[in-house]
Amino acid sequence: MVADDHVPYRRGICAALDGHGFEVCAEAFSGPTAVQAALEHRPDVVLMDISMPGGNGLTATAQITSQMPETKVVMLTAFYDDDNLFGAIKAGASGYLLKGSTDEDLPHKLREVLEGEAAFSPGLVMRLMDEFRGRERPKLFRPKRRENELTEREWEILQMLKEDMSTTGIAKRLSVSSSAVRTHISVILKKLRVTDRKAAVQVVADESTWQGRR
Repeated sequence: MVADDHVPYRRGICAALDGHGFEVCAEAFSGPTAVQAALEHRPDVVLMDISMPGGNGLTATAQITSQMPETKVVMLTAFYDDDNLFGAIKAGASGYLLKGSTDEDLPHKLREVLEGEAAFSPGLVMRLMDEFRGRERPKLFRPKRRENELTEREWEILQMLKEDMSTTGIAKRLSVSSSAVRTHISVILKKLRVTDRKAAVQVVADESTWQGRR
């Protein structure tokens, strides 16, 4: 089953899976419809987006895994930050894949999940290991007050924009696709209510209002 509110992307994933021996039994466009469809169709594995209307994918994942422990849920999202990554694990997800960097390898990763393995995009396993080992994360900076709170990953990317890094450079440092970085930047601009990267950096340019954050 595939749950994603972006119809063209969802249909593309369905077509790709169908061409690799998977049968897509249902599609969903929101958290609640994902739970309803999973209960009805009992899929072996669910590909779940995080940001969807009417309830996010993390809540839906927790409901599905608690009611159907035999069903594997793999997050497939453009958003990476610690809250979502660790939230997905706590919700019972069997994997966390970033859109754009895993499409060609997706069928292989899903087969591994069905065989009892976990599936993570490059770089995320080390993040999980660092958290388990208790290592401190790099010190980030953020304004003391913001109405539209950014995620840890969004602040990390904003810091890189402040360093005048390119989209390609950010993607390489974070081990994600350039399209994923562009999506993050689009969300940052929306939350800060600005229209371009320079304006976003300018919003937080006064370091006298920044505070350290781990």
